[in-house]
Amino acid sequence: MKTFKETKYGDLTGQTYNGDINLNRGGLTSLDGMPLIVNGDVILSNNDIKSLKGCPITITGDLSLGDNPNLKSLEYAPKSCRWLYCKDLNIPNIIEQIIQFQIKAKRYITYDGGIPFSDIKERFDDYKKMKDNIKSKGFRTLLGLDK
Repeated sequence: MKTFKETKYGDLTGQTYNGDINLNRGGLTSLDGMPLIVNGDVILSNNDIKSLKGCPITITGDLSLGDNPNLKSLEYAPKSCRWLYCKDLNIPNIIEQIIQFQIKAKRYITYDGGIPFSDIKERFDDYKKMKDNIKSKGFRTLLGLDK
């Protein structure tokens, strides 16, 4: 089991990192120790990551997650990145997870090919409005159970 802390980058918990992080085929199983913000690309393809917990919240470049067969969810993915490469993952309905976890990118590379943000923006906005309504009005009210 190899955590991010055990790589050449060391423990960057809570920090901003300026530059690319390339751990393609790094034997990584955990993102524990990753920085909070990365001003560059983050390449985590071809590893054994099971969760994105510990992933930076913002990546100004691309995030590459392809070929992590044990990654089952995009929960904890950054809220923004330039391009999100999520091809060859065992995540069904990956676009639904992108919308659910509100991951904004200019383009998503999935098993369905390249999808620009403009193609899902309306669904993205609808999901956000629904979540905001639940927060402000309550789930029971939205279902008509409090009448």
